[in-house]
Amino acid sequence: MNLETERLILRPWSKGDAEDLYHACKDPAIGPAAGWPAHRSLEESRQVLDMFIGQQQTYAIEKKGNGGHPIGCIGLKLGEMTDLTRRTDECELGYWLAREHRGTGVMPEACRALIGYAFKKLGMNALWCAYYAGNEKSKRVQEKLGFVYDHTEENAEVPLLGERRTVVANLLTKERWQRLMETAPEKRRAILYIHGKGGCGAEAERLKPLLPGYDIVGPDFEDFTPWGTRDAICTAYARLTERYETVIPLAVSIGAYFAMHALGELGVPRMLFVSPVLDLGMLIANMMQWAGVTEAELKEKKIVPTDFGEDLSWDYRKYVLEHPVKAAKHTSVLWTPNDALVPKAMVDAFTAANETDLTVMENGEHWFHTEEQLAFLDKWLKARL
Repeated sequence: MNLETERLILRPWSKGDAEDLYHACKDPAIGPAAGWPAHRSLEESRQVLDMFIGQQQTYAIEKKGNGGHPIGCIGLKLGEMTDLTRRTDECELGYWLAREHRGTGVMPEACRALIGYAFKKLGMNALWCAYYAGNEKSKRVQEKLGFVYDHTEENAEVPLLGERRTVVANLLTKERWQRLMETAPEKRRAILYIHGKGGCGAEAERLKPLLPGYDIVGPDFEDFTPWGTRDAICTAYARLTERYETVIPLAVSIGAYFAMHALGELGVPRMLFVSPVLDLGMLIANMMQWAGVTEAELKEKKIVPTDFGEDLSWDYRKYVLEHPVKAAKHTSVLWTPNDALVPKAMVDAFTAANETDLTVMENGEHWFHTEEQLAFLDKWLKARL
């Protein structure tokens, strides 16, 4: 049996997963934090895999579009598999995630799916989840999921590591889970607004009355470059995915390029773009042509001022060429043919290569600001959200 979320598939482990399991579990940052030693060989991972395959309710976590490779494990410990309860209508939730996928909201997303299955399909009335004192990442995941503190066990044995630790046990009852699920739907959906050059996060305030079904967050950026915005966008997205079931990036102008640069490899299901710079390399090449600057000249001078107010930078151009971006699985684009920064060739190339819902406003501008343009923009947003 498989469980699916917006980005993930939870599926049974198979013998073909051995190398991926070893790749993740040889990392000393994974196993010891959960109470087991890092794997020392592929054969050891195969033995563990056989155990996973023989267990009920133990799943590989797979990201959609990732070639079927597992990136973590999640499961329910039933009956004698858990020391936290002896009740048949209670079980224990356990999980681990490969280091490179931490901080992307994957684990809360996977846990929500399995928690719902446990309560709705398996008839559980309570779920337990524990962590060793000092494991702040696991603690935070459990808090986000709604688990509440139950008790602490001092000097608990960790048999696979031959040591003793403090265990903190948390509990999530079905009644509490149902109350959390009954929270207004708007509290489970969010928009990450990424502004364009000269903009600010406060622009998101205008959208809040328009889209009451979403919480809208618009960060500001100290360094408005691809490399300067990447970590900030990734962090904002990760924090939102821990709190909300659905998070949709909405980006304007060059913010669209920054969104793809930061989030493209995370398997984001949807993005919405307004007047988007879809190919920054093409834009810079066009600007060089407008300014009459050759590649050799820019490389030699490093920085070339222009009459249209934008300095051309060799380091910036080089970075863009060396860091191709990846689009979301589905992108909705609002564009106007009057946009000098985003020519039709750029839009055509993007739509040909990516699953795109393109809307054209004939009387628009790169900056949607007139009453007519804003009305068109608002209607477009409401139709897609």
